Amino acid sequence: MGARQRAANTSLTRLTSDRAANGPAAQQAQQLVRRGDITTRGEAAAGLRELNPPVSTQDDRDALLECLEEAHANGDVNLQTYRMYADTLASMRQRPFANANALARAAAEAGENVQGVAQRFGVTGEGPLATLEVTSVNGPAGAAVRSGENVRSVAQRFGITREGPLATLEVASVNGPAGAAVRSGENVRSVAQRFGITGEGRLVTLEVTSVNGPAGAAVRSGENVRSVAQRFGITREGPLATLEWMGRRALR
Repeated sequence: MGARQRAANTSLTRLTSDRAANGPAAQQAQQLVRRGDITTRGEAAAGLRELNPPVSTQDDRDALLECLEEAHANGDVNLQTYRMYADTLASMRQRPFANANALARAAAEAGENVQGVAQRFGVTGEGPLATLEVTSVNGPAGAAVRSGENVRSVAQRFGITREGPLATLEVASVNGPAGAAVRSGENVRSVAQRFGITGEGRLVTLEVTSVNGPAGAAVRSGENVRSVAQRFGITREGPLATLEWMGRRALR
């Protein structure tokens, strides 16, 4: 480690202590200093985009600029590097800057785990957290389910925990691969287990799908209703009643 880097670590440790109220800004300044000297605004913008926590408000920008100014005064960054960061931060003031919730949504859309995203960007509150889950369900999590993955496994991988988003994932499976498996003649209960379908409404839908498809066809061809129900996994009152009605019509 060079003398300058040792000095930077020492002064930045002091900076963190002196700026306790601006803890995130001090952390951000440390990250930028560790990137080394830069010469262009493009390099500055790249460094700012990679900060964790991100720069997400006007106050964040001002606090970071103050920390960078002190870092320059301490000799942690050269004048050109400081100016590149300062100019880039100043330009951010001229346009809306994405807040933490927007950055978190972008990360969820990209396929990151919702719980990890929320922690990284400091997203709290039922509404914003639910929005992150919906974002994942409407994007990568939903795509995974539609491709045939188990709903529970997908929910765990993407951090989906709330009832509404979980139900939406189940519906996607029922309307997609799980429903297709039932229409092809598979047992409803086996399909539900394989694709992670647990909600009562979605289970009924799968049974109705079977009754309207292969199970109903078997009964109409003259097979015993109870045998058909057992073979195709039909257990609920409504779908069973429909099969019995089909059986009576078949005997006429």
